[in-house]
Amino acid sequence: MESAQRLERLWGEDIQSYQFVVQEIPDGLEELVRRGGSIPLAASAPGHGPKPPVITVYRRPVESTARGLVPVSELIHDVVVEQLASLKGLDPESIDPTYGRFRPL
Repeated sequence: MESAQRLERLWGEDIQSYQFVVQEIPDGLEELVRRGGSIPLAASAPGHGPKPPVITVYRRPVESTARGLVPVSELIHDVVVEQLASLKGLDPESIDPTYGRFRPL
């Protein structure tokens, strides 16, 4: 994943301890839509024991959200940065100073 490579340049080997996954849609999407909930673009789970922390990006919701307003690769990077920041207890800008630069105003 391009975003993981970008983060590795900023954070070094620390990023290698994370697992990055791309999934088509979130589990339970139909129920979430039926209840009127917002559709997540990504999710994360902390590591436990030998299991590494996992950041999952949901491909279809990201593509739908980007809709030509922002490059898909940049939106993916932003959601990965948000998830990594959440796992580390930091602000996204602390993870990558370029966070959010392509978001529409």
